[in-house]
Amino acid sequence: VGTGVGSDSGSGRGGDGEYITPPYARTVLLPADCAHGRFTVQFWVNADGTVSRVTVDPPPKGGGCQQEMRDKMMGFRFLPARTRDGRAVAATYQVQLQH
Repeated sequence: VGTGVGSDSGSGRGGDGEYITPPYARTVLLPADCAHGRFTVQFWVNADGTVSRVTVDPPPKGGGCQQEMRDKMMGFRFLPARTRDGRAVAATYQVQLQH
């Protein structure tokens, strides 16, 4: 067992998780039409490329626009993160959007 990330054991020294390639958006990420300003969006991307959770900071003004932004962000699809051996894994992805 090493000091790195993961649950495997063996004679190695462990790893730091940096060998994982990050997820990649399949399309251009654009904020909802109602949202104006600059936003930091964090996506939790599943191993199949779907989004399981999203946060937007700062949240758009107005409850309706917040929901529209969340719905739009949840609809994006990604090429999933991959380990060095090509296995798809869940990961987070952060981006700044401006509208």
